[in-house]
Amino acid sequence: MRTLLASALVLIVGCASGQWGSAVNGIRLQALVNPADSSTMILTLDNGSSESISYNLCSSQIERRDGASWTRVEENRACTMELRILEPGNTDQFTVPLPPGAQPGEYRYTTGVNRNNSGDALTIISNTFRIGG
Repeated sequence: MRTLLASALVLIVGCASGQWGSAVNGIRLQALVNPADSSTMILTLDNGSSESISYNLCSSQIERRDGASWTRVEENRACTMELRILEPGNTDQFTVPLPPGAQPGEYRYTTGVNRNNSGDALTIISNTFRIGG
């Protein structure tokens, strides 16, 4: 079973290569398979806005497409309750494990950020990618 799951995860690469999710106020999120470990994803947050943002990429959520909607996938990942600051024009990365036993399908990540000057809370959505066939 582990071999089958590992083989299915390798199929992610073709669908997530070099893409970004839609920018929200200049802020965008990318989810790419980790070339060193195909059971993990590298999330990259890019702050293309004009103000600093607060964020915690560890608390990003994975969602699976279910028809026309997206459903949050259960994960058992422990994260520290910290907020990091990302200045305008900078990026940061965080590696997250894919949920064990993830069903084949289309997925994306979402993460929350706060714009520090305006106080706006935003949800940033990554590019979509496929797990399995």
